[in-house]
This record gives sequence, C-alpha cells and structure tokens, in this order.
Amino acid sequence: MYPFGYIQKLPRGNMFELYCDGACYPNPGGLASFGFLLYRDGRLLERGSGIIGHQHNMNNLNAEYAALSYGLLAIIRHIDAASSEAIVYCDSKFVVDQLTGVCKKIKYAKGRGLLDLHAKLIRSFGVNLNFQWIPRDKNKLADNLARSLRTVDRTEQGNFS
Repeated sequence: MYPFGYIQKLPRGNMFELYCDGACYPNPGGLASFGFLLYRDGRLLERGSGIIGHQHNMNNLNAEYAALSYGLLAIIRHIDAASSEAIVYCDSKFVVDQLTGVCKKIKYAKGRGLLDLHAKLIRSFGVNLNFQWIPRDKNKLADNLARSLRTVDRTEQGNFS
C-alpha cells in the first residue's frame, strides 16, 4: 500500500502522507513538471501530475514547489473533523530545509507564497503538518509521475485523478 514501505507508523489515526516530486529537463530552462500521491491511513486517496511551464525561468525548484502546493491542496480537499496529522515527504533536501527553517535562504521561490498559504490553511483545521526529506529511491512513484510528462504535448496542463 505504501510506496516502498517507507512510512513511519505514528500512533495517531487519520494521518495523511503526501509524496511529492518535481522535475525539470533540461534544468534550468526546460519542461517543468510535478507529481504527487496522497495517502490517508495507508490508502491512496489522490494522485496528480502536471506541467507548470517550459521556459527560461523554469527549474527543478519551481517544480518541487508546485508538487508541494498541489499536494497540499489535495490534503485540503480531504480534511475532515477526524484529520489529525499530515507528513509531507519530499526528496529535495534543500526544499525541506527551507520549509522547516533549517535553511533561511529563499532561492528561486516562485510559488513559495502560495505553498505557505496552503500550509497555513491546513494548520488552521488543527492538522499537525510536518515536512520530511526522504531519499530519491524512496520517492519513485511521485518521481515517475513528474517525469512521465516529458513526452506530453507542452500545451497540455495537468492530469489529475
């Protein structure tokens, strides 16, 4: 049920796990895309992927932030009174360090404001939101979603289910 069995089991129920990844090829300046998978108590609730752009100012960091932002929106769609915990897994250590305050430098932060707004909204529902780095090989499903869009027509926007 969980991708590659990497989830930490926490004692609280009604927990969300969000796996996110962004990709840009070539980086920078290529086709920037994202993918995410949202689980609740071990069951896949939602997955999504999309293209955020193909231009000179696109890069991996923009794509990572898009993945996180769309993933947090998915959590917002599924929050209810029983929701208590959300762990967001990302294989970009730099992004996780930015979100957790370890790294104060904001670099290429296009989309950061929207991400912060979504996180604040989730916390306003009383959901404990945590960001955690995971190795790339533990994030293969989200990575595959993001990378699969390299062959998509650049005019197509988003693929959500």
